[in-house]
Amino acid sequence: MAEAELSGSPSFPRMLAIFFAIFHPTAGPSVIHQVPHNFVSTGTESTAGKVNFDTISEYVIPKRQLCDRMVATCVSGYRILGYPIHMLGSHYERNAFIFNCCVVFDEADDAASYIPVVKRLANTLKNMEELKGSLSTESGRGVVYHVIEQVLEDLNNYCECMIPIIDDEVTLNIKLFPSYRRPPVIRDWHVPVPTINLKGMIDQDWDLTMQRVIPHIDGVSSVRRIAELSDVDPNLVARAMQHLYYYGCLITTDIFQFGGMYATTPELSLLTIDDGMQAECLAYISREEDLSFAVVFALYASLKSGKSLREWITVNAGGLQGIDIRRFITFGVIKGFLYRVHTFPYLVKDQCIEGEVSEWADGTRHLDELSVMLKRSPVDLLAELKRAGSLQLIYR
Repeated sequence: MAEAELSGSPSFPRMLAIFFAIFHPTAGPSVIHQVPHNFVSTGTESTAGKVNFDTISEYVIPKRQLCDRMVATCVSGYRILGYPIHMLGSHYERNAFIFNCCVVFDEADDAASYIPVVKRLANTLKNMEELKGSLSTESGRGVVYHVIEQVLEDLNNYCECMIPIIDDEVTLNIKLFPSYRRPPVIRDWHVPVPTINLKGMIDQDWDLTMQRVIPHIDGVSSVRRIAELSDVDPNLVARAMQHLYYYGCLITTDIFQFGGMYATTPELSLLTIDDGMQAECLAYISREEDLSFAVVFALYASLKSGKSLREWITVNAGGLQGIDIRRFITFGVIKGFLYRVHTFPYLVKDQCIEGEVSEWADGTRHLDELSVMLKRSPVDLLAELKRAGSLQLIYR
């Protein structure tokens, strides 16, 4: 379903500008070079730029406590990333030299992939200053303009650059890599759903655990079930699932059960305006070419808390012809416009029979978790809980 979304090269936000600023001994914080010209304006310039340097100068050239670390500033709809450097030395006019090379993005862009770039650029410029004093002298600063100009052009066009700077003693090598979010904790009752053809990618040089686990990732089996089928420790299976999730090779959902309940979220409205998602939905849930989206949408909208999926199927049997129910539900959960209403069993402690089942029915664990942990089907588990004492079911 998501193969098309994962194909091709990762996209990175475009850098809108790069500027180099220093703390001048007499003028204070000053912009020395910028690409493109007049993107950043100061109070001494007649042409207004897109960013007023005076409003951000204390963050571009900050106090010493904020130097040698990443500093991000948002102003006028732009996001500015910088890594100010503070260098000590008796040969400097104030016994110190502070500079910063900042990169500007649209404020709405996710610039996480550029954080290592900004840090690398700052440290390279620091090396230039240590070797030749290129930054603190007016005669040496010209090379900085050529560096930031080439960085802006190469990274925006090719996502990498290699710039020899000082007689090959200093070389700036940068390559952009996508920034992935930390994967969620994978539990035994989670069901991994592959977004690419994992089985077709298995290589004999892969980790042995991964080779044993992947053949059993079918979008139906839980992590615990995969561990049993592959004869691998559940903790190792969960770790493998995290790695695959991190790289966008799978997502996780709940165990599909006809006795489960599902309800819609406000995101359902997006399905009515996204033609691409509509086509993807119809292709995923059915092989019928003449399936009406209006019918499918009405079916999704009729899902609500308080009614099990089995009951919902009975009521809507006439409109479900040609639709794979499991895929129908899975698609909605993956896209975020359906959510699983979990059942949390609670046994009143002073009104129940002591035992393995009653010990865990404290209202903090849902039925999926208990079923996997105690190796019982939800139906059998509920029957056993009812026999154990006064049972209350909490839905959320």
